[in-house]
Amino acid sequence: MKRCLCIVAALVALASWRALAQPGTPAKMVIAQKARALPLSHVRLTGGPLKHAQDLNGAYLLSLEPDRMMAFLRKSAALEPKAEGYGGWDGPGRQLTGHIAGHYLSGVSLMWAATGDARYKERADYLVAELKAVQDTQGDGYIGAQADKDGVDAKALFQALAKGTIRSGGFDLNGLWSPWYVLHKIYAGLRDAYRYTGNRTALDVEIKYAAWAESILAGLDGAQIQQMLATEFGGMNEVMADLYADTGDTRWLALSDRFEHRAIIEPLARREDILAGKHGNTQVPKLLGSLVRYLYTGNEADGTAATVAFAQPGQMQTERDFNQQGENSTPVQFEGRYGRRSTNWFSFDLPVDPAYPMVLVVTYNRDERQRRTFEILVDGVKVGEQAIERRSPEKKTGFFDVEYRVPAGLIQDKQKVTVRLQGAGGSEVAAVYGIRMIRGS
Repeated sequence: MKRCLCIVAALVALASWRALAQPGTPAKMVIAQKARALPLSHVRLTGGPLKHAQDLNGAYLLSLEPDRMMAFLRKSAALEPKAEGYGGWDGPGRQLTGHIAGHYLSGVSLMWAATGDARYKERADYLVAELKAVQDTQGDGYIGAQADKDGVDAKALFQALAKGTIRSGGFDLNGLWSPWYVLHKIYAGLRDAYRYTGNRTALDVEIKYAAWAESILAGLDGAQIQQMLATEFGGMNEVMADLYADTGDTRWLALSDRFEHRAIIEPLARREDILAGKHGNTQVPKLLGSLVRYLYTGNEADGTAATVAFAQPGQMQTERDFNQQGENSTPVQFEGRYGRRSTNWFSFDLPVDPAYPMVLVVTYNRDERQRRTFEILVDGVKVGEQAIERRSPEKKTGFFDVEYRVPAGLIQDKQKVTVRLQGAGGSEVAAVYGIRMIRGS
């Protein structure tokens, strides 16, 4: 059944990009920007150390040969290379083969925008034309040059992936070294060529390339996708969100969502720090992709985008940052999470956004040795009262969140408020493992 779905999806994708029309209206950001960067084309360096660095960078870019970067991409498409390929990480059998062309395309596109020097535009246009030639010869939108240790072309291994064959972990996916990471560099290069040089062919090639990726994933269910994403995949979620931004086609937003790595994004959305010991270059692009999606959709379902401020009780630096105060209050740690409790009271200063309704979210645990009853105040005004019962031996522990709506009058014309938890009726404040202020619906 999955094989049939893959074939149908591939045919639909193929038909759709063969019949490409003019791009739709670009999507607009739904999240208001407080500041915008000046376009590169509006700024020119005229001297000093930055101009010197730019000149050195530009000279290096012009010293490289596009035909050498394209050599293995052409060979994979059964086209005769026009020059000997580069070695190093981009060399044959090195498992990152082909990615340098994408990096270079981004580089010359950005340099054209920053300088207006036609030589960089010529390089960008040439590379786009060469990538189009490879794509046309491949016939299904694919562009790539990787192969596994036995010389099996990545295109065939992607087809196996489409049928549900998934061996994934770290930097290896079906015998290839981070193949989506490698292809991402070409996607990003095409995006940058379109955005910074205005090359419409780059957008056409990118759309066809995205349709190929869509066909590969079409027959995989959510669990299989997440298994695949255990291997580094670069910023695939970002470039697909960017493609949605450039075309207004929600099809690419949906494809971006398929590259959301839940094992990383969801704990971070809950403000659980799970990044220790993880490869930074693998994780940061995922988060940038989530940010781009938020800017264009305003989707706050994962909780992260909606968060105005998060205070982690029990962590020294965070408590300093949010001006933690209190009487008879002590830090605690339970089941790997930090917190704070008090026999009297403690407080934090949290930023607020008066343009939105605000909700205070506090994280507790059911593990209390006595019944705790306490009040929650915002700038001295009670917004809630909480009772947590004593946990009997047969009951399980467990973290849980409670929301307290903050009256609009308490945040009007304010940038921050003081959140205070204090014992009621002679009781103590239960352990608190998280405090955050979010925008309410």
